[in-house]
Amino acid sequence: AKTETGCCDASVTDPEILSAKRTIAQAISNMVSNGQTLFINSGTTSECIAIALRVRKNLNIVTNSLKVASILGAIPTFRVLLVGGEINARFGFTHGGDAQEQLSRYQADWAILSVDGVSAQGGITTCHPEEAILDRLMMANARKILIAATGNKIGTAGFSRICDSDESIQLITDSTCDPDAYLALQELGVQTAKV
Repeated sequence: AKTETGCCDASVTDPEILSAKRTIAQAISNMVSNGQTLFINSGTTSECIAIALRVRKNLNIVTNSLKVASILGAIPTFRVLLVGGEINARFGFTHGGDAQEQLSRYQADWAILSVDGVSAQGGITTCHPEEAILDRLMMANARKILIAATGNKIGTAGFSRICDSDESIQLITDSTCDPDAYLALQELGVQTAKV
């Protein structure tokens, strides 16, 4: 179902979760400066982030998300690079050897990743193992790593591990997250912020 801001995904039917995604997206947009280069992966939170970023100028975006590329490609001052490769049509992202090879050519100020789970024991996770490889490449080639996850994803682990939860990670979440899981992440050195 399409919303008034453009975030669309049939799985985001809970208005509180959609509101949290938008709030997280706005907080991330406020952290980004005009002229920066960003890696952005796929996901409904990434889509909301793309919408919030439209107020910036002169951004360079490298993404494997068809929706993020479409949203930001319409902004005249943005340069958007959609990495090619095999398409996961159901979830709207590219992956595979070609995408990995293309992605390895770029460096960014930020890797902004929407993920399916963030926990002290399970690390940063996704339900798409084929995208986890690209997420790791984005992280390796970025100066800063920003994880965007709604509160319901804190303390959970997805199917495929992207990386450990450690001091290299900056996490933006909302106030609905489990306080014990949030504290456990802080104890590992994860830089955290609730919005």
